[in-house]
Amino acid sequence: MPIHHKKISGSIILTLLTALLISACGNHSNSTGTQPPAKDISAPCLSCIKDILAIPNLYHTVSLDGTRLNIDLPYNYEMESKGGTYEFKWKLCDLNIDSNDPDYYYAGFKDMLPYKHFQGFDGRLHIVKSKDPNAVTTEKFKSMQKDGDVKILYSDSNSVIYIQNDMYYTLYFQYLEVQHAFAIYLNEEKTVTYEASPKQLTDLAAVKLRMAKNLFVSHKNPEAFDWAAYKKTLSLLESGLFESISDQLYGNINFPDKEEMFSTTLEGNYQLVSMIKSPATLSSLRSSLDKIPQNSFVTTKATFDQKAVSSIAFLRGDDDKIRVAYKDSQAYILEFKGYNGYISYFVCCFTSIQAKPVLLLTGNYANTQELPNLAAARLYLNFFKEGIRK
Repeated sequence: MPIHHKKISGSIILTLLTALLISACGNHSNSTGTQPPAKDISAPCLSCIKDILAIPNLYHTVSLDGTRLNIDLPYNYEMESKGGTYEFKWKLCDLNIDSNDPDYYYAGFKDMLPYKHFQGFDGRLHIVKSKDPNAVTTEKFKSMQKDGDVKILYSDSNSVIYIQNDMYYTLYFQYLEVQHAFAIYLNEEKTVTYEASPKQLTDLAAVKLRMAKNLFVSHKNPEAFDWAAYKKTLSLLESGLFESISDQLYGNINFPDKEEMFSTTLEGNYQLVSMIKSPATLSSLRSSLDKIPQNSFVTTKATFDQKAVSSIAFLRGDDDKIRVAYKDSQAYILEFKGYNGYISYFVCCFTSIQAKPVLLLTGNYANTQELPNLAAARLYLNFFKEGIRK
């Protein structure tokens, strides 16, 4: 089994400890060879996974520093970590992966939609030098699985989705000719702090495999963002988050105007989206937002009526700065620079729900849900415009 650890905290420790107790893949069985080989599951599941892999997506490009490589990630993913204190040892087919190798590089990914009820790692990409482009193959991998409990959900020439001990694994590998290296994506998924059905976990594994298969594909995104089309690219668990947000907004449209803000709440106490509908506050905010420049930062305190923004944390700071990254007739993406220079993004959209004017925005009173990049901001922008429907 691969040996890996990283100094982390709080919400994802339980998941990683659980994962460490379970064989991941490669030659990790104590079998004497008398057990039956890994078995493939039914054709209907295979067809479902193939359908998911064929769905087109929208991607943003991220640079892998130190590797001269760029990768493309779905709008709802970000690169969470790279390099640093991380140990990983794994014999995958004929490839030895060792984080202590000076040529080893890894990047960890995070799905910004907290379908697990927390935001942890969603797989890692390992870059490993090798002169042998056939060191890892699907047939080699499958031949090493001597445990009869291994169920292969899907496999092709460069990937495998399988189940072992109730853990769902997504493995993708690609040989990079120019770099003389393998790119190995591995994700381990098991219900720990959230409830997920076998159907949801299979769907999630397929969505992650589609992401992995497109890491090194250069994409030209369409000019128009179609929310309905993008929602089809999300996993069942991710789509459920947006459905819950929409239901809560409709269900609470009649909260008193004097309550400045209503924030939707998801399991894990995530408040990704908030709503303001006080006419006076809407008017004040619209006027202030129209004055924010796009080419230079201004202080939030000097720009906004502090009473109007009393419920919006990212507009209350004395020393914080803000500028407009995008705007149209009804919406704004705001680029926010904190006192420590950290850049994040927020979305504000003037729209209506049940014919009542409202302002929808990302984050909550404590502003714990800032967006780390423009891709994520565009995702929410289009959800506000097209996804709040009944």
